[in-house]
Amino acid sequence: MLNNMIGEHKFIHDLFEGLILNPNIEFELSKYIPGIKGKTEYREILKYGYKEFYFNKLTEQTLNCEVALHSRIEINDIIYHIPMVDFNVVSDFEKISIKLKKLKIIDKPLYIYYSGRSFHGYYLDLLSESDWYKYLGSLLLLNDRKKPFKFVDSRWIGHSLEHGYSALRLTKNTNDYLQKPKFIAIL
Repeated sequence: MLNNMIGEHKFIHDLFEGLILNPNIEFELSKYIPGIKGKTEYREILKYGYKEFYFNKLTEQTLNCEVALHSRIEINDIIYHIPMVDFNVVSDFEKISIKLKKLKIIDKPLYIYYSGRSFHGYYLDLLSESDWYKYLGSLLLLNDRKKPFKFVDSRWIGHSLEHGYSALRLTKNTNDYLQKPKFIAIL
């Protein structure tokens, strides 16, 4: 299943191409059961080295669980984070692309996926842990406090801060979600 995810998920494939040469890398995923009102009923964090991650088969373990990629990556015992974002925009991709092109939080490619209810974004970059906290703050500042509409899901940022990593779903194995996240574009 992971091997399938890498092939199907353009961002993970491209990230791996950039990190493949480092044998001292550890990726984090989680398998989880969604609960009511955004609370996770069960979560198990899975850590893999590059070869384990690439060749591991999670299929049987995740039939009734979802799988999420974590932002947290360890390279040579140093923690980095993949800059991710869970947009609050339901159906208007144009709003995201126009706003992001103006703001340009990180000057790297941003991979956009549609999850069925919102858009997910992954920057092809790694941040130090302290820069990751600043990045999450800059995401919150994208939300205009004078408008009721919030551009970025502030609850997702809260969960990221609470857990010490961000996570975005890669699968659709339960009835809690409308679809598997689908690649839309690179901005």
